[in-house]
This record gives sequence, C-alpha cells and structure tokens, in this order.
Amino acid sequence: MITLAVGSDAGPGPSASLVTRRSKMSSVHVFRSRASRVGHTLAVAGLLAVVMGLTLGALAGARVRLGAAGAARQDGSLGASRGYTEPTAASTVTATATETATISPTRVATATGTVTTTPVATATSTVTPTATPSPTASATPPPTRTPTPSPTVPPRPAYLPVAVNDATCVPSGFYSDIVFVLDVSRYMKQEVEGRLSEAWAKDWLRLTVERIDMEHARIGLVHFNRDVGIVQHLTNDRQAMLRAIDARPPRDNSSTRMDVALHVAGNMLAGDEATPGNRKVIYFISLMQAKGVPWEHIPGCVETSGEECAVVFAAHQVKNGPVPVTIYSLATSWYGNGVLKGVASDPGKNYLLPTDEDLGRISGEIQTAKLCPPSLFWPYPGR
Repeated sequence: MITLAVGSDAGPGPSASLVTRRSKMSSVHVFRSRASRVGHTLAVAGLLAVVMGLTLGALAGARVRLGAAGAARQDGSLGASRGYTEPTAASTVTATATETATISPTRVATATGTVTTTPVATATSTVTPTATPSPTASATPPPTRTPTPSPTVPPRPAYLPVAVNDATCVPSGFYSDIVFVLDVSRYMKQEVEGRLSEAWAKDWLRLTVERIDMEHARIGLVHFNRDVGIVQHLTNDRQAMLRAIDARPPRDNSSTRMDVALHVAGNMLAGDEATPGNRKVIYFISLMQAKGVPWEHIPGCVETSGEECAVVFAAHQVKNGPVPVTIYSLATSWYGNGVLKGVASDPGKNYLLPTDEDLGRISGEIQTAKLCPPSLFWPYPGR
C-alpha cells in the first residue's frame, strides 16, 4: 500500500495561491510518478523473491522425497512393515508490500517500502532407525559319544620274505669225528681206588658213547700197547662201538707206544673216512706211563724225561697238523702227570679220574654242530 500525504501552506492572494497550487500539484505529480515506478520495481522484486523461494522449497522437497524413496527401496519391505511415513514439505510464503508517500507543506516526500519475506521451511526427513535383528538361537549339538576302547590285541610276528644267495651247502649229518685212543698195556691192570684202571677206562668210554647223539657224530677206536691197531673205524653205529670197547686185545707187557697211537688217530681224522668240516677230537685214556718210546731224535728231549717228552712232542704235531685236532686226556693214575697235562690241548681238558659230571661236560663239548657259514647265503656283508 502506498500512502501519499500532501501538506499545503496558506499564502496571501488567490492567484498566487492557484499558481502555487498548480506548481505544487505538478511537482506532486512528478513525485508520484517516480514513487509509483519505485513501488512497482519493489513489488516486482518481491514477487521474484517469492517465486524463487517457492522454487527452492519445491526442489528441496523433491530431493528429500527422492532420498526417502531410495532408502525405502534399499530397505525393501522393512519400511512398510514398520510404518514408515514419508515426510511432507510445507512451504509458507508471506509477502507484504507497504508504500507510504507523505507530502508535507515543506515539500518533503517520504516513500517507504517494506517487503517481508517468510523463509521457506526446509523439509526434514526423519528415517526410522533400522532395527538390529536379534541373533538366531542355534541348536546345541548333542554330546559326541565316546567309543568304548576295544581290548588291545597282542602283536603277532610278521613274516617277511628275504632274498638270499642260491648256494649249495648240505650240512653234514655228523657234527663231530671222534677217535678214542685206549691204553691196553699191562699197566692198565693196576688197581686204583678199588678198581682196575682198565675198568675205569671202559666205563668212561661206554658212558660217553651213550650220551653222544650218534646221528650227529661218528666215533672210532684205537688200541695201543707195544703195537697200535684200529679196532673200529669211524661209525655212527652205537652198538658196533660198544662191542669194540668190550673187545679183548692181545696184551704185551713190554711198552706203551703212545706216540704212534696219537699219529694213527690223527691220520684217521684227516683221512677220507672223516667228514670235512666236522670237529676233530681225540679222547686219550691211559695210565700215562710212557714205556719203550724212542726219544733220542726228538729236539730238546733228555734222558731223564725222554719218553714223556717224545709223547708230548707227538701230541703237539697232531694238534697242529693239517687238520686241527682237540685232545682230551683222561688218566687213571697220577704217575704220568707230565704226560697227562702235555697231551691235552689246554689245562682245562685233562682229567685225573674224571667224575660223571666231568664226562658229561666233555660229551657236550665234543659234539659241536657243523653249520654252513652265513656268508655262503647272506648277500649283505656285515648285517
């Protein structure tokens, strides 16, 4: 609204008053024309401001609705189910234009224009917070059943094949070759501890033959006095051996050729009738009195002990010959202690009146198994 107030000063005279009034009216008209243009300009500016406010408000509302719609699409049906309400944008625009023109008698024109613009309310979008889903209760699995342990089965031997060399070796059925050398001179008729030396000697031979496994041994018998003879060649016939022991050879009271008897027994063990690879043993039984044994050609032998020296020398040759021989010496008397110890292979193999326990130990020692050497079959040296 534009208000014009015009004041007049009362002057003297009507003409002057009229001229003055006309002049004032012309001035007022010019002023009113200018004020009208200013008012129109202000009104147009106000309307433009209103239009721009409405446009900005509409754009803001549309942007809010687009954001809400996008959130609703992302959340799917969650918004609908939770009662989501799309906010509305309210826009209020108030425009007031006031024009006041006051003409006072002092010709001061006052124009007042007031444009009031109410700011457009910005639409606020309130989004309901998304509810956090409660954790789904999981089913507790039943406890695992612990199996009852089965009783432990004791380990069993495992038999694995092994490759060996294809060699030929047939173990002999006889593991020992044994020759009994028995003194049958007149000296064996001497009584020792209530029995004849001959009886002691034959009992020892019988007991030994009965204890030896004849399937794994062969035994021969040599008698000696002045003469030396083979009574039984090597055999595994137990009964034939027992009959040879009981035979009564002719006696000669002149001498005891122990040296010759030892060489004869050694030749039997080294000859064709012996089994190669078997252990060779001489079982020497005597009163150990050397009589009629030449000693003069034996190095180191002297007259005082020449005959015994010659017998020990012969035993040494047999024990260390081409075929090693072990000699056990069994005496019925202590008279020939030097011969007893010198003939035996070592001190542990001479016995004076041996007991049954001694004979059992000798039987176990002389019957030694002959086995094929492992190197013949086993292709892995050192294992």
